Amino acid sequence: MEDKSFDMAISLTDLKLVDTYFHTNQPTESQLQSHISVSLPSAQFNTDKENGLLGLDALVSVQFILFNGDVPAAINQDDLNSAVISYGIALGVTVSAPLMGDAIAVGKHAVRGESDLETERDKRMERNMKLEAVRAAYGMASSRLLEFSSLSPFGGVHMPLVDADELLRDIEQHDRQ
Repeated sequence: MEDKSFDMAISLTDLKLVDTYFHTNQPTESQLQSHISVSLPSAQFNTDKENGLLGLDALVSVQFILFNGDVPAAINQDDLNSAVISYGIALGVTVSAPLMGDAIAVGKHAVRGESDLETERDKRMERNMKLEAVRAAYGMASSRLLEFSSLSPFGGVHMPLVDADELLRDIEQHDRQ
């Protein structure tokens, strides 16, 4: 019996620490507010037909700031310098997936050209790969913050759980502006 199934799992191929910083100050208020910023300064989608892989090389930046009182509307360097915790990390993330075969137009898609289907499919795959890169980077950033903060007078500080889909939508919306 021949197995005709295939696996489309996106694999984390490489995760590199590019840069990081961690700075603390003594809190002056009892109510602290956090701010998280995630950006995708670069993302290069590529096709490696020789090895049968789709790939995405991305630079993902994650910043976590814990403020005394309310989060400023526009954060500047003075705000970062006076924050209770200012933490940031930049990571090089590479994800890959098996190369997909030709798109076949069926049903309601039959009137569209094959190249349109493949372009649309590749755009969806690129977005899913970006999502995987953001998830991997956020997970790494969270664990590094816990590691760094556990060595500080504050003890372990956890980044909140987030909806990675929403983070990516925010990044895409910011990029369109």
